[in-house]
Amino acid sequence: MKDTYKVVITGGGTAGHITPALSIARSLIDNFQTKIYYLGNENFLEKELAHKEGFPFFHIHSQGMEGKNPLDKWKNFIARNSKGIIEAYRHLKNINPDFVVSTGGFVTAPVLAAARILSIPYFIHEQNTVMGRVNKLFVKNAKEVYYSFEETLGGKSLREGMTYGNPVPINEAIKPGNSLVILGGSGGSEFLNQWALSFAKANPKVSIHLQAGRKNVEALEIQKEKGKLKNLTIYGFVNIVEMYEKAKVVVTRGGTSSLFELANAEIPSIVVPLPNSMDNHQYLNGLHFQHLGGMKVVEQSEQKNDNTLDKVALEWLNDKNILEEKRKNLHNFSYKNCADKISSDIITVMNELT
Repeated sequence: MKDTYKVVITGGGTAGHITPALSIARSLIDNFQTKIYYLGNENFLEKELAHKEGFPFFHIHSQGMEGKNPLDKWKNFIARNSKGIIEAYRHLKNINPDFVVSTGGFVTAPVLAAARILSIPYFIHEQNTVMGRVNKLFVKNAKEVYYSFEETLGGKSLREGMTYGNPVPINEAIKPGNSLVILGGSGGSEFLNQWALSFAKANPKVSIHLQAGRKNVEALEIQKEKGKLKNLTIYGFVNIVEMYEKAKVVVTRGGTSSLFELANAEIPSIVVPLPNSMDNHQYLNGLHFQHLGGMKVVEQSEQKNDNTLDKVALEWLNDKNILEEKRKNLHNFSYKNCADKISSDIITVMNELT
């Protein structure tokens, strides 16, 4: 058993991979005084967010799967990540970590490949109801695998593991606000942005707060001014906790981190999945929380066909009993503070190994 572990964290490309990585890292530091190093691609969000946490960051080249057919995709993936594997190998040799924690994204492939070459133990966390491609490649040799959803473990998972949920920084209920909050993610959503404008025009008495994405704010403000939509407030960058505090109801995409945060915060939410998400995982993620009774999935096609999103949003905003029932169901959600459960299990495994 060691007094202090050195740990490499990797996960990136999108906030959905980075948020659980940082949550696990913070838990390892708070509970076990570990030393954290972050490996990722400096061209994505992980560098900025790792630096905010004060973690040393090491850049590696990485590339997703591109090509016209599956064979080309795999050839390109291997060729373009070869440089990243060499870089990750050098970083791992210099850092000499006791273990690696990976939360997915293409950026993790070179790191896990290098860890295998160097015989460094690694642990994997899978966020979605459908296991990601990189995790599928490396899951068999992981010391342990942690799942967000039982559906992943019971579906096409390549090995057993623990279902602890998705580690997010919000783990307590938030007092309900009075507004409709629409979350399109850091880059914004064209569909949700346009829906927000039309819904605000049709329902001038509803207070609406829209996360539109920085690049979209200027154009949307012009449309807001033309439509005289005084009930709509538009944001580029948001403090997510402040947005949750405004929310009576949230309309969001189906990213795992967002859904777990909303479930932990006990905010009734309408999930509008991204139509072209990998393996349709956003729809399946939303379906899980719909089955719990705290959220509802509405696909974009349903809104286009018969304004389903308008109808559900208005029904929920105007019915206290529906919202109370949704919050009560979310209150019973069992996967809170899962970062601590994951970090504790990792250290237990490592203590047994050493």
